[in-house]
Amino acid sequence: MARPPPREDGDANDQPPPQEDGERPARNDRPGAGENKSTASTPSAGNTFPFSSSGVGANGLLDAKFTCDGESVSPPFQWSDLPVGTKSLALTMHHIPGPGAKEHVYIVTWNIPATTKSLDAGKKNVGIWGVNTVNGRAQYAPPCSKGPGEKTYVVTLYALSEEPKLPASGKVSRSDWLAAIKDMTLGSSAIDLRYARQK
Repeated sequence: MARPPPREDGDANDQPPPQEDGERPARNDRPGAGENKSTASTPSAGNTFPFSSSGVGANGLLDAKFTCDGESVSPPFQWSDLPVGTKSLALTMHHIPGPGAKEHVYIVTWNIPATTKSLDAGKKNVGIWGVNTVNGRAQYAPPCSKGPGEKTYVVTLYALSEEPKLPASGKVSRSDWLAAIKDMTLGSSAIDLRYARQK
């Protein structure tokens, strides 16, 4: 019998995080930058280049296919017009339940070739994957929040001037990764993926 997708009820080495209360996550997704607001699949005015996801439905919400209520595959992403000098790309997806709560990380992947223009749904063989905080594995962790209400998940694409030098083991957290790219980030763009569980 297949095992059900993991719930977001704690990291492998941490106590269970507080219940997600629907507050907008802190936008600490750009090294050295403050808040950068955007709407689902619509680039923010502060973004460096166009970035979007076709995984958002007509209702403005992330399709359940990309959550634990569906197929648990990673959403598709598209981008264009990268900064001159981009040598490598990286992508992260995170959510912060509320003030003082621990960050939940669903995607950390880097060394995506600069010639790449999109990532298909469920794509796994592009770039190097760091660990998520849901099950501590180097893979995509689908949103699976507890409690009712709409949640916001911030996805950020980074254009880098070189490939980050990080351990090949894949045991790299989002905070480790952000520190490593601080001086090589040419630009970044972020989108919000919103989702409300029906059960």
